[in-house]
Amino acid sequence: MRRRLAVLCAGQGEQAGLDFAALRPAGAAADAASAAQRLWAAASRQVGHDWAEDWATRSQEARRANRHAQLAVVVWQGLTWLAWQQRAAQGAGASTAALPTADWVVGYSVGELAAHAIAGSLDWADLPALAVARAAAMDACIGSVVSPLPSGPGGGDNAARYCLLLLNERLPPAARSRRQIALDRHGLALAIQRSPGEAVWGGPAAAVAAFLAESQQAGWGARLLPVTVPSHTRHLRAARPAWTAALDAVQVQAPRHGVLAGITGEPVRTADSVRQTLIAQLEQPIQWALTLEALRERGITHALDLGPGRDQSRLLEAVAPAVLVEGADPP
Repeated sequence: MRRRLAVLCAGQGEQAGLDFAALRPAGAAADAASAAQRLWAAASRQVGHDWAEDWATRSQEARRANRHAQLAVVVWQGLTWLAWQQRAAQGAGASTAALPTADWVVGYSVGELAAHAIAGSLDWADLPALAVARAAAMDACIGSVVSPLPSGPGGGDNAARYCLLLLNERLPPAARSRRQIALDRHGLALAIQRSPGEAVWGGPAAAVAAFLAESQQAGWGARLLPVTVPSHTRHLRAARPAWTAALDAVQVQAPRHGVLAGITGEPVRTADSVRQTLIAQLEQPIQWALTLEALRERGITHALDLGPGRDQSRLLEAVAPAVLVEGADPP
């Protein structure tokens, strides 16, 4: 049976511990190396000096901030993929003109930008600016909310304006029904259907705090996440114009390799659909369980998890245990 490879690009969450020193591209002229050089240079321009040196000076708190986190995630995934391509080609005794490719690529949240660069929809050199523009549009959107919040998630005067919750989906039907009524009553919105057993919901912090109190009494298994951006919900609708303008400013092409949209699990085949799905996923829920199931249905035999972290490996193994999943560790 032919090897069918899927590449998994995670979202932000485990980027704070990354070390980019080993991924600094060498001065070779190979296609993958030159792409890595352009990606590195573009990331360095975003921070004003050498990318790895800048990241090394960032505190753990700064590395979790939206702007730095989204940029780090896509740069890590791009450099890791390009380094893996070179190693795989060399291990197979192939020239760099015959670099291995992916049958399907998927990206979780901001990882969908890197997925489209791997699939050929976006240029590597445009990736850092897009990640920064996406984060800026999101931050400007939630920063425009000036109404005071009561003490709750985040606490005191510096309470977060928005929060995300991880919900246990494996509840008895009656409990799920009561919980859904409470979610609707508090105005919370589905952000990510991670798996059949987990979902992420988000909304204003005061509403999240009220729902958490109710959930604790009812035993619904809700847990607050350390995220203060209501990604993939209607609360980011106002970020759409700025993000659309950023995508319109770069060249977008039809993917050369298979890529699935996170909001539908369906193939993205045209430049226009690349733009539309990347814009829509800002404010529409990520259907990640559906997307991973679509990979299984397409007969993948191997998967490469670009990270950061191994969350995507665990999620795919739960859906498709026969698939051989490996991590693409840096050199």
